[in-house]
Amino acid sequence: MNKQVRNSIIKWANKLTDEKLEKLYYDTVYLSVSSIAELVIVHGYSFIDAKEQEKFERFQEEKIDLLEELCKERGIALWQNKNNHSA
Repeated sequence: MNKQVRNSIIKWANKLTDEKLEKLYYDTVYLSVSSIAELVIVHGYSFIDAKEQEKFERFQEEKIDLLEELCKERGIALWQNKNNHSA
């Protein structure tokens, strides 16, 4: 993730309430649980498609880390009530 994208996410997240930021974090985590890139390769899609999916998954991982960092800065205790959240 480049600096411009990172700053854009931070700016956007700063406008969210604590509850919405926490929900965004969980939604992003839940949506990135499994690797679609592996399925793309297994099912015979092009190498380019798989590489694009891997690139997207890396971006999602970086976004999760950033959202987690922002939650910690606000004092949001993640995974305390994880059963109350779903994608």
